[in-house]
Amino acid sequence: MAILPWLLTLTLTGGVTGPVLQPLPSPHLGQPAVSACPAMLVPPVSVEVRNEAGQVLPDAAFPLALPPGRQGTRQVTVHQERTGRYTVTVNRPWYRPVTVRGVVVRENRCGPVAPTPLVIRLQPTTNAPVVRGFGILGSELHTAVWPYQQRLGSFVDAPGVSPAVTWTSSRPDVASIDQGGLLEAKCRKVAGWTVITARLKADPSIMASVRFGAGGARTDCSRAQPDQKAGPGHRD
Repeated sequence: MAILPWLLTLTLTGGVTGPVLQPLPSPHLGQPAVSACPAMLVPPVSVEVRNEAGQVLPDAAFPLALPPGRQGTRQVTVHQERTGRYTVTVNRPWYRPVTVRGVVVRENRCGPVAPTPLVIRLQPTTNAPVVRGFGILGSELHTAVWPYQQRLGSFVDAPGVSPAVTWTSSRPDVASIDQGGLLEAKCRKVAGWTVITARLKADPSIMASVRFGAGGARTDCSRAQPDQKAGPGHRD
């Protein structure tokens, strides 16, 4: 059966061209064989966004467990102008939008060779509140593995405001969390979910939450101490 030469191009959001599969000569059939590019899905630009105080704003480029209405907000966009040149736009609530054109990116036949680092510092709008962003660094997770511990962190975009938070778990029979953000799952034979909440101590009305699940039929609780188990009265 003859093997036909072919070419595959993946186009990313914003018109950024991704990896290309190029045909190469086959020593056996005399037909082009497919060879994948060594660097797959290399982003053209690595953007670090900072506020006016120089604080890195991680939720501009990475997911946070944010309050409803802020989830899925795309704050950094990258568009290809032409080969080796890109435009980066940052549009974040409570900040003036910034666009940087002509960002140079080294490319080869497969696309970007390595991300070009770019730092963008934002300036707040005149009506910006003191606290412009707050969230938990992480996302929803369920695990049947026990023992399980995870250190959670929070993020506040508020120059001059203490970042200290208060941590709570809605269901300690699923997982507990201490005031240092250390989450510890209970050993459970039935899966359960809890809501982990962080409240800003400087203003407890500002909060963010993320769901965490633990347990399952295959969870081994043979080594768990009584205080490490959900207990006979737990609810699911």
